[in-house]
Amino acid sequence: MENENTGKSVVLSLPAAEAFSHQVDLLLHRVKMPRHQVDKFADLLADTTRVLREKWPECKLVPFGSVPMGLATIYSDIDYHVYLPDYVTTTPHNRVLTGFKLLKQHPEMFDNVKTILNASVPVITFRHKATKLYSDLIFNDFAGEKETYLVKYILSFDHRLYPVLIIVKFWSKIHKLNTNGMTNFAWILMVTFYFQQANILPPILKLQVPHKKLFIDNWNVAYEKKYEDLYYNGNPDSVYQLLGKFFTYFSKFDFENYVISTFTASSYKKEIFRNLERVPELLELYKFNVKNNITEALSLETLCIPHPLIHNKNACSKILRSHAMKIIKYIQKAARLFREVGENNYLSAILTMSVEN
Repeated sequence: MENENTGKSVVLSLPAAEAFSHQVDLLLHRVKMPRHQVDKFADLLADTTRVLREKWPECKLVPFGSVPMGLATIYSDIDYHVYLPDYVTTTPHNRVLTGFKLLKQHPEMFDNVKTILNASVPVITFRHKATKLYSDLIFNDFAGEKETYLVKYILSFDHRLYPVLIIVKFWSKIHKLNTNGMTNFAWILMVTFYFQQANILPPILKLQVPHKKLFIDNWNVAYEKKYEDLYYNGNPDSVYQLLGKFFTYFSKFDFENYVISTFTASSYKKEIFRNLERVPELLELYKFNVKNNITEALSLETLCIPHPLIHNKNACSKILRSHAMKIIKYIQKAARLFREVGENNYLSAILTMSVEN
C-alpha cells in the first residue's frame, strides 16, 4: 500500500502545463532510489553474509539486478548471488532451503523470510529489519551477474535509454504489470530491443569477439567494452518520441508467434525453435547446447524474451497467459494515447490510464 500511494503521489505531482522533458526530470527525481537508501544495503549485506557464514564460512555475496545496473527505483529490492566454495556439492534447491533455515534462526535481524522454489531460479526473499529493506538470494544463476553489468554497459551507449527504461519500469509498476511472471528484466530487454530496431543500440552479438570468450555453463558471457567508440547512431528522436514509438512498436508485435532476441536484434517465429535444424546459425551455441543436452530448450510462453547471453532462458518463463494478454492491452492503450494526446499530456496520461478486462 505504501508503494501504491507513493506512485499515486508521484503521478499527481507531474505539472501538466510543463514541458514533457521537465516532467521526466521530476519523475526521475521522485522515483530514483536515493543515495542514503543505497548506502543502507551495506548493513544488509554485512548481516546476511555473517549469518550465511555460520554454515558456509567462505561464501561471498555479489549483487546483481537493478541496483548495480544503475536502474534502482524507490521500489527496488537488492538481489545477491551467493557464491559457495567448490567443495559444496548440494543441489541449488537444498542450498536455498539451508539458507532459508539460517535466516529464520535470526528473527532479530530478518523477517518475511520466504522461499520460491518453483521459480525459474529458486530464490530466498526476506526483509532486513534494521534497514527495512528487502532482498533476494539465489545460489545457481552465475550468469545473472554478467548480464547485470552488460546492461549497465549498454546504458552508456545513449543518454535517452535510461529515462525511457525508468519510465517503462514505473509505468509497469503502478499498473501492476510486473507480476505473475513478468519481470523487470523482461521490460529492460524489450526497451533494449526497440532501441536496436531504432538503430540506437547494436545487437549484443556485435559486442562479442572471437578471440575473447568466457564460458559459464557453456554460455559465452564475455563482451567487448570498447564498442561504443565505434558505434554511431543518427537517430534524432527525443525521449518522448522513443517512449511513444516503443509502445507503438510492441502494440503491433505478434507476441503469440514470435520470439524477441536482443542478442541478434531480430525476432523469430516460435515454430523455428521447435526444430533445432531451423534455428539460425547466429544462435549456434543455443543449437549446440540443446542438441547435446547441456541445457534445456527455450520455453515458448505467450511472451518469449530470451536473456541476451543465455539464449535458452526466457525472462518471462513463468508468465500467466491471462497476464500476458493484460500487458498487451496496456501497451496498446499507451500506443493509442501517443497518437491522441499532446506531448505535455502524454506522461500523466499513460500513468493514469486504465484498461478494461
